[in-house]
Amino acid sequence: MVAHLDGSQGKFRENLNLNCPIHFVDHNSTSSANEDLWLMTAAESIIIANSTFSWWGAFLGNRRDRIVYAPARWFHPNTLDDRHLNCHRWLLVGESVLDRKVA
Repeated sequence: MVAHLDGSQGKFRENLNLNCPIHFVDHNSTSSANEDLWLMTAAESIIIANSTFSWWGAFLGNRRDRIVYAPARWFHPNTLDDRHLNCHRWLLVGESVLDRKVA
């Protein structure tokens, strides 16, 4: 598995336990972001964040057997309409952090 991080994802990296080898890509700068984008388009499967960069990485991938996991919600409830952001073959990941109540 390849995980693309922006360098500020320390807790995510520490807590990710998937029982498979993980290669973290967090060394590319903005001047070489095209390399990250190319790697994302070539991936067999991809889990994307609610960011335009990862959306394009998933959208531009041309593998027929590709699995894309995308957030079900992209924006805070009752703000913007996000019903048409995800492609029809993408698998939507359930509960959004945006939907959680603060205790």
